[in-house]
Amino acid sequence: MQKKFKSSLVWPKGLSDEDQILLGIGHLVASLSTCEYFFYVVLRCLASQEGKRHHEVLWLSQISTRARIQLVLRVAKINQLSSKAFAEIEHCAKLMFGLSRLRNFYCHARFITEDDGNSRFEGYELGYDYADESTDLVRAKRRPVNRRSVVELLAAINRAERMYFKMLEVAHLVQKETGAFYAELPPLPD
Repeated sequence: MQKKFKSSLVWPKGLSDEDQILLGIGHLVASLSTCEYFFYVVLRCLASQEGKRHHEVLWLSQISTRARIQLVLRVAKINQLSSKAFAEIEHCAKLMFGLSRLRNFYCHARFITEDDGNSRFEGYELGYDYADESTDLVRAKRRPVNRRSVVELLAAINRAERMYFKMLEVAHLVQKETGAFYAELPPLPD
């Protein structure tokens, strides 16, 4: 039975939508960085030996979150993991890709104020995120700064925090299957 999840996020009262979005972006970045760490631990369990640091070279040779996670998936695929462990890693990777796209939009967007006084994000999305690959490689996209954006960020933060616990379980499973107990992990929650 899965435990009920309670978010750690607490908003100060009386913040504007703009302030909530800025706090939300910071929280999302921190949450996803923690989740990405567990992919690093999984790589360490799969591609290194005690006292060796091969996984660090592999990890640092990748230039983006997407590339690092794809590397973990490729390394996991060639290892003798159970089908359950590989499926869990794959599931977390899909979650991470979606959350990373949202993080990238907000982190690389610029805030603009229109002539009407309303604030907006102007961001860009990469063409590979679309089914039709014949479109422009980069698309400009505008979104208003409003309650809907705040709710979108809060939902993403909650998904990232739930993913943290899922990735922790996956990292412990991979550690157990590979015998890589030298890879340090926080304990599983009770």
